[in-house]
Amino acid sequence: MVQETIAKPQIDLYLFNKCFDLFKGFVERKSGAKFISFPSNRYTEETEGYKDEIYEDAHNNLQFWNWKKKDIGTGKIIQQVISALEVEDNNLVDW
Repeated sequence: MVQETIAKPQIDLYLFNKCFDLFKGFVERKSGAKFISFPSNRYTEETEGYKDEIYEDAHNNLQFWNWKKKDIGTGKIIQQVISALEVEDNNLVDW
């Protein structure tokens, strides 16, 4: 029996840290404040914070916690999945 090995993605830590430093510098120049995290920085919260709202809206539309076994095949689950993906202004998932 041949066991298939799946290669784990590799990241060049030097390049990652270099790019992250460039990103932090950009954000700090734009905001005039030290970058600690996305929500704690005015610039990143203003430009990226909308993603939290999209997540919340999609999560509420999905309502997976209400799914029942009897819902399988009725179209209810797929409609909720589509509703979660089609949240207004969703540019996070291009399906």
